[in-house]
Order: sequence, then C-alpha cells, then structure tokens
Amino acid sequence: MYGDAVEKIWFYDGEICPSCNKREIDTLKLGEESALSLNAYMYHELNTLIGYFLRSRCITDLLGSTVQQKSNYEKLEQNLRMHITII
Repeated sequence: MYGDAVEKIWFYDGEICPSCNKREIDTLKLGEESALSLNAYMYHELNTLIGYFLRSRCITDLLGSTVQQKSNYEKLEQNLRMHITII
C-alpha cells in the first residue's frame, strides 16, 4: 500500500520494548513453540518504514479490543518517532 512512499527502512533494535519503554522484549508462547512479535510502522513524515519487536504483553494488549488500544498505538508510534529522530 505504501511501497512507493518508502524512502528509508529503519529497524529499532533496542532491547527494551518500544511500546512500554519499561521491559525487555520477550517471546510469545504458542503451544510448545516460542515466537517473536515482528511489526512495522510507516512513519509518513520521513517516508520511513520502521520495523520493531514487541514484548509479549504489549502485543497482546495492542491486538486486544480494549478501550485503551488507540492510545497504546499512539504511544508506541510516538516512542518510535522519538528514537528515529535521534539517529
């Protein structure tokens, strides 16, 4: 959808979850298996696709249907924008 708009790709490689900025990224349990939550966000102002991992609790909250879901996404995007402007 935004393929033509992507001018740069950046991957957030910090160990702390960019959603909560408090805890280390961990794995999700899927039965006997473990998985990582790999995500991407298109930062339109800089035409940059940002890739990132989230900790298990944060991705569960973001994918759930809570009242705070929209504010959680806004906070996550703000945290990622803060990191990319430093680089």
